[in-house]
Amino acid sequence: MYVGDYLTNNLGHEVINMFQADNGGNYIYLNSTGDFVNAHKGQVRYMLFVKYYGIGEVEVIGMATGLRDIYDADMKLAEKNNGVNQKIFDAQQAFAKSEGGITYGGAPIFKIFGQSEQQSVFITYKAQKVYVPKSGVRLFLRFHLADPSKCPTHADNDIVVMLKGYQQAKASLKQYIYREVSYIGDISK
Repeated sequence: MYVGDYLTNNLGHEVINMFQADNGGNYIYLNSTGDFVNAHKGQVRYMLFVKYYGIGEVEVIGMATGLRDIYDADMKLAEKNNGVNQKIFDAQQAFAKSEGGITYGGAPIFKIFGQSEQQSVFITYKAQKVYVPKSGVRLFLRFHLADPSKCPTHADNDIVVMLKGYQQAKASLKQYIYREVSYIGDISK
């Protein structure tokens, strides 16, 4: 979350991940464009919200559970970044309507992000619950590094979880980690 040039002049869409909507729902936006490939359709049930911390490491700032796909991976975004896929946009509006409207502080989600670049997807998932770490607790995920001496240092009370067999994604914070080896695309050989 919260990475990239887009944030220089825009509010990051993933900000909704940390707030409950006025209707009590938890809606999740998967950065950077809100979409995902068909291989992950119906497969993602948990999501960790992370931010870069250091080489080979991210800090966990939240977690969503009980995810249900809202974005339909069978529909593809427009070829250009600034193009809008009207079918996706209409499906997103229909979903919001079925939820009784999705607003934050009274402002509809479509008005909050409506003037942004590619906006077809506003909501990727609906979560049953969103958690954040307790105050004073910091949780980190450490990926495999060829040179462990490059790992960041931590305070004694920091919790660092090693992810063996996974390397940190290079171009995005979006990374899929499955319980069993069922998706080869993210597995380090």
